[in-house]
Amino acid sequence: MAEIHPLILLPVRKGTGLIKALMVIEIKLYGPFAHYASALKEGKMNMAGNSKIVDLLQFMEIKLDTPAIILVNNRKASLTAKLEEGDIVSIIPPMGGG
Repeated sequence: MAEIHPLILLPVRKGTGLIKALMVIEIKLYGPFAHYASALKEGKMNMAGNSKIVDLLQFMEIKLDTPAIILVNNRKASLTAKLEEGDIVSIIPPMGGG
């Protein structure tokens, strides 16, 4: 069976088992990332259980080379970090000053 994008909104067959069911992720967007909020419903998004940060960014059409600080449950996270049910993902622009 062909691979299906991990953000599909229904469980799909892969081999002989099912991909882990949907999970709800809360997303907080700050600064210039706030305009991506139109993809969200009340700040939340349904994602497949095998999703990572990189999948979330691609789904929201945020370029992977865009400078950003990404937190999952208030801890810095990499693009390959796996997401879990109930995670809170914050996407923050880098700041400078002095």
